[in-house]
Amino acid sequence: MSDSARFFCFRDERYYSALPPGRMALNDPDGLLAAGGNLDTATLMHAYRHGIFPWYSAGQPLLWWAPDPRTVFFFFFAPVSHLALAGPHVPATAV
Repeated sequence: MSDSARFFCFRDERYYSALPPGRMALNDPDGLLAAGGNLDTATLMHAYRHGIFPWYSAGQPLLWWAPDPRTVFFFFFAPVSHLALAGPHVPATAV
């Protein structure tokens, strides 16, 4: 995560240099955790690995959420057709 990222945690009203743990999310509104920070790759990977996701609207601060319970999709259980696994099909063209 970027050294310049600062996150304001709503539960304890303190600033953190990294995302606070999801267990610190508020119950009302459901799952609101923090504001601020950035959307760089390292921040997003850390957040998603810990069940935290960003929500942004123009003119509003970047908010981070960790609702409980949350939906988790386990893709290795989802049926996938052999055609989908083969990748995109590009038809041959006649010249």
